[in-house]
Amino acid sequence: MSMVVAPVNTWQGAPAATTAGFRDYLRFIWHRNWVRGLVWFIVIVGMVAFIADYYQTIFTTPDDLRGFADIAQAPSMAALVGVIDNPATMGGAIWCKGWMFLSLMLGIGMVYLMTRNLRGDEDAGRLELMRAYPLGVHSPMASSVVLTAAVCVASGIFSALALIGLGVGNAMGDIPATGNGGAWAFGASIAVMGLLGVGIAAVTNQVAPSGGAANGLGIGVFIVFYVIRMVGDLQGIRALLWVSPIGWGELVDPWSANRVLPIVLSAVLAIVLVAIGWAIESRRDMGAGMVAQRAGAAHASKLTQTVAGLGARTQRASIVVWCIGMVFFGALLGSVITKMYGLLQGSGLNSAFASSANATVAMVLSMIALAVGIFAVQSASALRSDEERGVLEAQLAGGVSRLGWALRRLGVTLVSVVVLLALCGYIVGAVSSSSPPVADPNNPGVMLAAVGVGTALGAVFAHLPAIIILMGVAVLGFGWWPKVATPVVWGVVGALWAVVIIGVALRLPSWVMNGLPFIGGPHLPSESMNWAKDGIFLAVGLVFIVVGLIGFRRRDVPA
Repeated sequence: MSMVVAPVNTWQGAPAATTAGFRDYLRFIWHRNWVRGLVWFIVIVGMVAFIADYYQTIFTTPDDLRGFADIAQAPSMAALVGVIDNPATMGGAIWCKGWMFLSLMLGIGMVYLMTRNLRGDEDAGRLELMRAYPLGVHSPMASSVVLTAAVCVASGIFSALALIGLGVGNAMGDIPATGNGGAWAFGASIAVMGLLGVGIAAVTNQVAPSGGAANGLGIGVFIVFYVIRMVGDLQGIRALLWVSPIGWGELVDPWSANRVLPIVLSAVLAIVLVAIGWAIESRRDMGAGMVAQRAGAAHASKLTQTVAGLGARTQRASIVVWCIGMVFFGALLGSVITKMYGLLQGSGLNSAFASSANATVAMVLSMIALAVGIFAVQSASALRSDEERGVLEAQLAGGVSRLGWALRRLGVTLVSVVVLLALCGYIVGAVSSSSPPVADPNNPGVMLAAVGVGTALGAVFAHLPAIIILMGVAVLGFGWWPKVATPVVWGVVGALWAVVIIGVALRLPSWVMNGLPFIGGPHLPSESMNWAKDGIFLAVGLVFIVVGLIGFRRRDVPA
């Protein structure tokens, strides 16, 4: 009997075309990311349309717009959102309110989306599996660039169409019409900021040794660009704006100059960055970055040998960034917080917020507390992240129980929240106390009292029970539906933001607004605090946490 030996399969080499299988891979990442792309599109376009519609409701006369322009041109606001040459128009007001926030949000969001499909898939081993098939070296990057760029361009185009459809740029009284060119310039400036994030991520995903490092490096680049732009606006050095790509977006100056050159420069820079990332990708090994992973210490410190210490160590960068951000944010708000009352007077805004200077202060400080609530959700959601990465399983193999592990990790979140609230409250009060006094628009000759440190601290800490509710939602999901816990809790946060903002615009009944976390007042120590409601919020949050921990004890790990 003869034996036939099958020939050995020989390696045929890499595909000749470096983008082989591009269309198939594009379909693959589209199926994985179409929901995220759609959410980004809806958020950007929806917020632009909402701000435009809302501002046309509250700014009904030229004097209203001029009053807004006075605040928008203050040095602190210039540092926060930039400078526009024509702020006393409807388009200029919309730009001041939304452009910096929305464009940065889109740019940083595209960094995260690119990393999810590049270094994220490399770290998870998914890309190595895909490359076992005839897939070109550059197909993943090409597919990711095409997908994210499409999200950016679509967001810019439909933002412009929304502004045109709402009639932004029309004449108002003695303020002349500015036409539709400003809407297209606005949309283009948002789109190219998103493309800048795509280009930055194309490089950082090749340089950084991991997905987390790629995201951190990308955010760091945006921070550097933002600081350069901020210094240029504060010091009146317009030349610095040409150094920062964020400054280029500002120099577009929609509804005024409508400059095309900054848009072209931003698009060209994005293309150059993608080309640089493309070239680096051809030369590096899969799974390795151009910057080598830093070797850790030979022995773990006593701090990292504890559950709480390790939790604090893994969140160290996030906590530091949030502290810096809250100091900066608190200083800006503290310098203009009393001026906001004058702007809101007679604007048609919900009277609960514009009825007194104290009500306006309470509203602003509640927004600060809600921002800290976002950190609380991010930190509490790390419970699920550590489970997915195997950190939880390794620690449970030691002498710690499930309940003990979860409570220690939540302790890190709670302590960090307290630090952030105290830091921001102190900064707001200190800066407000040192700022020039502001006249009360309803009482000529009477100066509005500054927000003291004690008042600011009391106001932000009054919202701690509401923050615990958000932590409770995260723990509840972690315990009972861990696979969908993260999107569910972020959906709750997004819905809360939307209800708060839209509720104000629609003038919902006061009993509805007062029943919402973060928004119902009063929450100033100088007034009658609503302790009963805060007590209910605290009880609800604690129940959520307890029920979530019960589910965590009953289910498998990992789930």
